[in-house]
Amino acid sequence: MSPEAVERRTIRRRARLEGAGLFTGASTSVEFVPRDTGDVPGITVVRTDLSGVPRVRVTPGAVAPSAGDAVSAALAGRRTSLRLGPGRDARVETVEHVLSAAAGLGITDLDIEVAGPEIPILDGSAEPFSRALLDAGLQPLPGGVGVLAPREPIEVRDESGGSIVASPRAEPGLAVEYHLDYGAAAPALRGSVAFVTGDPREYLASIAPARTFCLEHEARAFRAAGLFPGLTPRDVLVLTADGRAVENTLRFPDEPARHKLLDLLGDLALAGAPIRARVVARRSGHALNRELARRLGAMGHSSA
Repeated sequence: MSPEAVERRTIRRRARLEGAGLFTGASTSVEFVPRDTGDVPGITVVRTDLSGVPRVRVTPGAVAPSAGDAVSAALAGRRTSLRLGPGRDARVETVEHVLSAAAGLGITDLDIEVAGPEIPILDGSAEPFSRALLDAGLQPLPGGVGVLAPREPIEVRDESGGSIVASPRAEPGLAVEYHLDYGAAAPALRGSVAFVTGDPREYLASIAPARTFCLEHEARAFRAAGLFPGLTPRDVLVLTADGRAVENTLRFPDEPARHKLLDLLGDLALAGAPIRARVVARRSGHALNRELARRLGAMGHSSA
């Protein structure tokens, strides 16, 4: 195996989880399926409930545009969705947590079968997916898969002041640092930093349990717009401007920053191959994360 490649890794047996989608509210399930030696390396998402069972390999080109309605457009920046085919329904919403779990555990080869329009939100973190994958058992596949390793810094920015820089890294794996700063909107979330060095054990302990969140004023606006009618602050982490959890308890003092890092890892999985780099993100969201994944994926990767 080339020194610029990593060992292929899949799971030993199937694992299945059920729940409701955060944005669609639909009852849905996700099933993890092992890959075979002869399969092309990568992660594939499949809609088993649709005619023709559409599927797509996780790459930057698989990202779905907004569904076209006002609500979908407003929520596009709060989730990552994949397009599996030409039909309006051939898509899977909110894939970032499940992709983060696979990336965080170093899984390179996996089929993710979804029976419904969205990945279930479960507890709002990647921990249930990570535990299910571990319980399924991890196993290597012969050969290796080339890595994406920038030879010089790659920087992306947006108009809101968010930025991400991916720099060369001598050590193997992906090291990520996330700086969260909500400014005057939430002073308690100013200057919070989370990081992970690429060790799956570190990811499982310190990043995977971090839950999705929103600020209290955002939750009120969502409710006024008729969104998420069945959810309460016990289901989704709602934070006051001073950082307190409404009707809930933080798992970590810096849980929001850790969750933003969790999302970033899931979005970077869209690059389509393992990444060897040091990534520093500041106030980035899904759109900027996906742009970096596109830039990294466009590099091509080394041969295994």
